[in-house]
Amino acid sequence: MKEITTDEVIKEIEKDFIFFLSSGGGVTFSGGEPTNQLEFLRELVYYFYKKGIYTAIETCALFDFEKCKDILEKIDHIFVDIKNMDDEKHKEYTGISNKKILENVKKMATLNKSMVIRIPVIPGFNDSTENIKQTAEFVKENVKNPKMELLPYHMLGLDKYKALGLYDYIYKFEVPSKEKINDLEGVIENCGVGVVRYK
Repeated sequence: MKEITTDEVIKEIEKDFIFFLSSGGGVTFSGGEPTNQLEFLRELVYYFYKKGIYTAIETCALFDFEKCKDILEKIDHIFVDIKNMDDEKHKEYTGISNKKILENVKKMATLNKSMVIRIPVIPGFNDSTENIKQTAEFVKENVKNPKMELLPYHMLGLDKYKALGLYDYIYKFEVPSKEKINDLEGVIENCGVGVVRYK
């Protein structure tokens, strides 16, 4: 782990400012969870906002909305994960309720920001037609110009699991097939929600 200051981050990113301004690119705050370091995030977002640099955030939406609202108001695009609509199943697999997450999605939608709801598709956990349909219906009801992206579970984190001693989780899930993802994207589109693919 390496600690870094906001000034160091800004100095590094400023090297690409001309490229951002000409291409429409920008800065994405990811993680982990960016809102876990609120003051760090706030300082960077405000700085790039003043400079006219496009910003995006990838979040699980498990935060105090009022403490993050001013930051979100200055961000251009929001990616939000919804892992499962069933609260009990969400608790079983993640250890927490999804209620705050869903409420925060509703609140973020009132900011009229560009938003994409993402589902990390994990066979046996959230890849049922029912869950995808429920998520799409929720998004359709609560998000203007609703869009969703399906992110197939992958095995790229195996080395991290091993390093953390989490051997019980390494082979717990399978990678969903392309056919399955295509079928679930069809479910989303049938609910009147747009499907985006960035890869």
